[in-house]
Amino acid sequence: MEPSRFARQHRQDLEAPRVDATVFRQGWRIVTRLDGLLADGAIDLLAWSAAVTFRQTWELAMTLPQRGPPLMVQRGAGTPGGAALTRLDAVGRLRRLADALGPFHCRLLQAHVVQDLSWSEMARQHHVDRMTVRRWTIQALDRLAGWPG
Repeated sequence: MEPSRFARQHRQDLEAPRVDATVFRQGWRIVTRLDGLLADGAIDLLAWSAAVTFRQTWELAMTLPQRGPPLMVQRGAGTPGGAALTRLDAVGRLRRLADALGPFHCRLLQAHVVQDLSWSEMARQHHVDRMTVRRWTIQALDRLAGWPG
């Protein structure tokens, strides 16, 4: 089954399902700009993995459940109210990261890893060349990979 023409209209960077000896991916996958940095060799697997963890932590901390029981009775971490505690842990982790890396690098990580903004859009936001913002982002990803928290 193919993505709709509307999906392709907005995302040109889709990978087809792949099942072979090395990959078991049954659905279409969006190739992010973060994946592009890894493929280009601009970052290593450790930085990519740290960025994926950052995105998961950010999404856990910043998004609210759309459906289901209220937050305090959702299942999470195996106890009543565990979902709220898990979310608070994620918020705390992001705060510690912001203290360690600084707000500028955290904004770059959010724009690149979470929002998947283009280099041009990020450059416009910071009033610099797109290659400059790319270098800054790679530096932020390297710092993230070295963060012990």
